[in-house]
Formats: sequence, structure tokens, C-alpha cells
Amino acid sequence: MGDNTILYAIIALVVGAAIGYLIAKSLEKTKASKILQEAEKEAKAVIKEATVEGERIKNEKTLNAKEKFI
Repeated sequence: MGDNTILYAIIALVVGAAIGYLIAKSLEKTKASKILQEAEKEAKAVIKEATVEGERIKNEKTLNAKEKFI
């Protein structure tokens, strides 16, 4: 009976470690997914801001060019 108890304990330890590993990986993927979504959101905001700033500069330069020809 002692040998079976040790075998069951080893099996339980291996199964527990495997389950713990899977849970850790799942949590890691969830966290990584959230970080990626936040980064994408921030990137879109930066691109939008740069586009607006670019349009403002373009309009300013166009106005300056028109003033020179007048």
C-alpha cells in the first residue's frame, strides 16, 4: 500500500504542476492580449494626432504660399 500511495502522490504532483502551468500560460496570454490592445489603441491615437497635425501644417504652408503670390 505504501508504494501505491507514493505513486498516487507523484501522479497528483505531475497533474497539479501541469494544470498550474496551463493556468499560468492562460493568464499570461490574457495579460499580453490586454497590453497589445492598449498599445494598438495608443498607436491609433498617435497616428490620428499626427494626421491632424500634418493637415494643419499643410494648410499653413499652402496659405503662406498663396500670400507670397498675392
